[in-house]
Amino acid sequence: MTHHTLSALLLLSGFLLAWPAEAAKLHCPKPSADRDQDHQIALRYHKMGRVYLRAGDSEKALRAFDCVLTLTEKIPMARLDLARAYDALKLYSTARLHYRRALEDAAVEGEHAGIRKRLAALDGLTDRPSHTTDVTNPFASEPGGAPVAGGTEEDDPEPDAPQPIFDAEMRRTIATLKVLEQQRLREACGTPVPAPRIIERWWFWTGAGAAAVLSGVALYGAVRWRSLADEWDHSRDDDVHDELRG
Repeated sequence: MTHHTLSALLLLSGFLLAWPAEAAKLHCPKPSADRDQDHQIALRYHKMGRVYLRAGDSEKALRAFDCVLTLTEKIPMARLDLARAYDALKLYSTARLHYRRALEDAAVEGEHAGIRKRLAALDGLTDRPSHTTDVTNPFASEPGGAPVAGGTEEDDPEPDAPQPIFDAEMRRTIATLKVLEQQRLREACGTPVPAPRIIERWWFWTGAGAAAVLSGVALYGAVRWRSLADEWDHSRDDDVHDELRG
């Protein structure tokens, strides 16, 4: 294992150990001149936000969707998902605002009927109601969702939100974002990024050269041993035998 490989493994293990804290910060990169790269990053943040929203961590989902809209306006469902995140946090006035903006987007026309039903259910609701019976499910099939039984928040506090689902796809998403961010930092500092093909060729020819050297040494040893064996068989000189024994 080379020094560079060991360093890379240590960096990767450190990042995985620090992953919960990294996810909690949910740092959003600033838009760059490369719109295609920004779009790819936004797609991964959108996927991340949906996982958070399904897992019940609406605050992180909100930050992820907000980051998507900061990077690009070309992901159709991002605005609607942001509205759902505000809805889940019981910030109904902001949720209504984004639901109405989603109605203006022809790209999500198939969702318009559900959005109108949800807006009707949210009509008159104020932000962060004191009774949990006002809480509704933004993913419910019927307007208004199912009420949650219980009294006030003091009498019947809400349970802690479940932890996000850190599956293999999420880890790959975070790892890819990390690589893109490091690449952007290198480009900003003027540090050239080595081409993967050059590195692969360098390792290939290094290995091939080492194999050729070892093969040559082995071949020379075999020829030399055979030559000495022939001299032993054909020479009756004791001095030669002594030299060969030595």
